[in-house]
Amino acid sequence: MEMLARFLYGQILFALGVALYVQSRRYSRLALARALPWMAGFSFLSAFHAWIDLFPALPAYQTEWQILQGCLFGWAYISLLCAAWRLWPGRLRWSLPLCWWGALAVAALWTVFVTGQVLETRGVGLLETWGKVLLGFPAVLLTAYTLRRHAQKYILPLESPSIYRTLQIGGVAFFVFGLFLLMDVVPSAWMAWLPFPPIVWQLMALVGFMWGMLQGLDIFEVETRRRLEAMELTQTRQMERQQIAKDLHDGALQHVYAAGLLLQSLEKRLAEEEQAYLRRAQESLNLAIRQLREILHQAEEPLDGHLEIHRALAALVEEARRISGADIAFKAEPVSAWDVRRASHLIFFAREALANAIRHAQSPYIEVRLRRDGDYVRLEILDKGRGMPREVTPGFGLQNMRERALLLGGHMHIESEPGRGTRVVLTAPITG
Repeated sequence: MEMLARFLYGQILFALGVALYVQSRRYSRLALARALPWMAGFSFLSAFHAWIDLFPALPAYQTEWQILQGCLFGWAYISLLCAAWRLWPGRLRWSLPLCWWGALAVAALWTVFVTGQVLETRGVGLLETWGKVLLGFPAVLLTAYTLRRHAQKYILPLESPSIYRTLQIGGVAFFVFGLFLLMDVVPSAWMAWLPFPPIVWQLMALVGFMWGMLQGLDIFEVETRRRLEAMELTQTRQMERQQIAKDLHDGALQHVYAAGLLLQSLEKRLAEEEQAYLRRAQESLNLAIRQLREILHQAEEPLDGHLEIHRALAALVEEARRISGADIAFKAEPVSAWDVRRASHLIFFAREALANAIRHAQSPYIEVRLRRDGDYVRLEILDKGRGMPREVTPGFGLQNMRERALLLGGHMHIESEPGRGTRVVLTAPITG
């Protein structure tokens, strides 16, 4: 039974490796996409390691065969550690080149160590036993943990609960796999109560992990659909802007201009003391015309250039503080410059959230926070006011904020309780 289980163990791992490698998404914003090639590497190497026991080595190549067996074991779990590295939340998820060089360095050290041990003892049994304790189980545990954290932080907000649950099940199954991997080093007399050998339990746990991962990879389709919706929304908004600009130019602007001409002709018929009031009215009309022309220019011209969003938010908060007189604090981490179009969505989101807090919250204190969270930026506007009612119908402002979050490829989340304040959170990828 154990030989059959080992064969199926290798088959499942190889099939999982093929599936993960094929499903790797180069242009996804999710860290899961960058971890999949490393998980595929773990699956391939583990499959070859499982199969190598099924084929006896030629006597002349016994030493080389054992070195290969030991190396495959270590390389597999080094690859798994790199997958956990790529999934790690926050600032500890470093760059891909460093991950590659680190993996190569550790793999080279492991190869030298395995070669020395095999040449000295002519076996890899003890080496793999300690490897499962010191390398295998920690790698599985770390990967299961980071997969769970990543799903909670970045996949659950995509509003796909079924995909989130399958990834959670996959993470739990992988943790169980690690536990039974650890049981391989326990004396067999202690495991007599188990109806099957640990390899069979590992096989069943791998089936659960494979099912959870393959079902959970549908998250990339959800992500792609959301990005397409954002592109369609951007195109629709651009068309609306152009139509509004056309209507303003052909309608309102012409009427304002005509009113200015009428005032000019009327000025000649009035007494000197009355002309001063008329000139002030003309100045207001001229200012309105200039502002309308600026709006038309912005609506017709593409938005180019880049903007440092933490500086733009600081200016927005200062303006809101000066106009409203509210006590508004601003805490920000420097974030790389965004192109003006994306930055405008974030600034509008912040302006609307601030305006809602100032108008409706009746809060003595408002705080705006901006920080980087891995490959994402997190904007929070929170107050200590009266909070939102439990049953509230989203108005135009909230709907517009959700659309801006979608255009940024992110999501909006609101936490509020009556009498305990409101927290509005925008999470969006740094790169568009």
